[in-house]
Amino acid sequence: MSDTAISVRDDKGRFVPGVSGNVAGRPKINVDVIALARQHTLAAIATLAALMHDKEQSGAVRMQCAVALLNRAHGTPPQSISVDVVDEQRTAEMAALLTALGGMSFRRDAIDVDAEPVEVRNDTQS
Repeated sequence: MSDTAISVRDDKGRFVPGVSGNVAGRPKINVDVIALARQHTLAAIATLAALMHDKEQSGAVRMQCAVALLNRAHGTPPQSISVDVVDEQRTAEMAALLTALGGMSFRRDAIDVDAEPVEVRNDTQS
């Protein structure tokens, strides 16, 4: 490794402030590839619909096709988040986090400070 590569990182291997690991920036989008892919949109939707209605396909395949079609038609459904706020600093941090997660609103009066903590589960599959 060269001395230059070592000097842009701190003692823990992280980039020092003001230095990027991606100096060229985000790669340019190939507009031709996007245009070619969009030519297959109708066929892709038709394939999803055909698989969704095909009784010989597994339930998982049919369900994934149905979800894909619904998401493209109506967008993904909103997700709710429950939090247990402990103190003022965490309240401010949580408000900032919720805002960063998609502009969700945060109402301090909606918090039940006496509520028991709730286990947060992610039931979606990758």
